[in-house]
Amino acid sequence: STVVLLILTMLQSTQPVKFSGNPSDYPTFRERLRDNPEDEVLNDSQKLEFLPKFVNGEVYEALERVTGCSYEAIMEILHERYGNLAAVAAACIENLTAAMSKKRSPWQT
Repeated sequence: STVVLLILTMLQSTQPVKFSGNPSDYPTFRERLRDNPEDEVLNDSQKLEFLPKFVNGEVYEALERVTGCSYEAIMEILHERYGNLAAVAAACIENLTAAMSKKRSPWQT
């Protein structure tokens, strides 16, 4: 259909920010997917075709190892690894404390 072609064309031309595996970035990654390839119009194979466009690093390597899985199964695997609340919270706290330590003056203890 015309809608599917339009969505596919849009996805081919976009350069999204890629998820590399930091759990603090997982919620944003999931939201981007819900806004793009998870659209009700695309079928499973079309979603799988575009998923690598949204990832890099260890996540990309993990996708290469799970060939033959459905999009839904892959997303469940990624959620278990990067999206559980404890991992997301811990990564956010780590990012915050790292940012705070960088902002300290050299004379502060």
